[in-house]
Amino acid sequence: MSDKIKCLPEPLALLEQLRARTTLIEELQRRIATLEQALQACRRAEDSMARDRALNRELKSEGEWFFDHSLDMLGIAETDGRLKRVNPAFERVLGYTSEELVGRQLMEFIHPDDHQRAYSELESLGSGNDSVNFEVRCRSKDGRWRWISLTCPAAVSTERGLYAIGRDVTERKATEAELLYRSQHDALTALPNRATFDQTLAQAIARAIRHPQYQVGLLLIDLDGFKAINDSHGHAAGDAVLQTVGARLLACQRKNEFACRLGGDEFALIVEGVAPLSLDPLARRIIDLLGQPIPFDAASLTIGCSIGIALYSLSDEDVDSLYQRADGAMYAVKKAGKNGYGYD
Repeated sequence: MSDKIKCLPEPLALLEQLRARTTLIEELQRRIATLEQALQACRRAEDSMARDRALNRELKSEGEWFFDHSLDMLGIAETDGRLKRVNPAFERVLGYTSEELVGRQLMEFIHPDDHQRAYSELESLGSGNDSVNFEVRCRSKDGRWRWISLTCPAAVSTERGLYAIGRDVTERKATEAELLYRSQHDALTALPNRATFDQTLAQAIARAIRHPQYQVGLLLIDLDGFKAINDSHGHAAGDAVLQTVGARLLACQRKNEFACRLGGDEFALIVEGVAPLSLDPLARRIIDLLGQPIPFDAASLTIGCSIGIALYSLSDEDVDSLYQRADGAMYAVKKAGKNGYGYD
């Protein structure tokens, strides 16, 4: 009986051992499950990284393709303007190879008259301001100057440098200059027109107000005998006369003198100088010069001119008042017999 009692605890011990092993197995299974989850997460991360790497390679490839094939000029430079990389469009517009550009300061290619503006733009970029459509003249390899419009995001880091997009706007600038010239000049004589005359006279008067030692004189010139030439020889002859008058006035004008065609057969000269101005020699010179014969076909055409002169005074409120005084003096000369000059 005592032996049987001694054997009783063995099944309990086995049961406890089984329980302990079951607990251990369950713990191991939990750990295995956790490791499998971690492994799956690692595999997913690896797959994601592989996709990211593939996408990065694709984007890089697309970026390189875009950089190489962009029709716009693309350039990368240090924050001081030293070129690090340029694309083929950059080379094509300026005519240099990449090797001739990289490592050089962009300022070397910029027109000297644009240097100050370019330096200010670089400082602004370094201060965190974007540069949009900044237009500057750059020297191409053939020596010609080309207008380039640059757009560049602000330099957010000295390590990244500057990234610029450029467009050749030379033709647009030439068109704008041509349109501006036409808006300011008479098409027949190439002299400045009435709009430019008004602006120039207003500026001259403003300078005279700021600097009383300077004086402004206005000479209004009306041709004598022009209508008779138009009537007897035709408008082609009249145009030839006007063109000759314009050329002679341009040849006649000197420093601080500004010749214009106001319209029809009326011209003007604005003169600036230290007071008192002596305009008699100029008036006589104009009369003598315009009185010389003008060849047209087989004919020799002759005209005269009546000149009215007015000097700006503080009583003149604006351009119109000075103009009216000179106009009155000119008509007084016409009434007195023409082909002469007189003062208001």
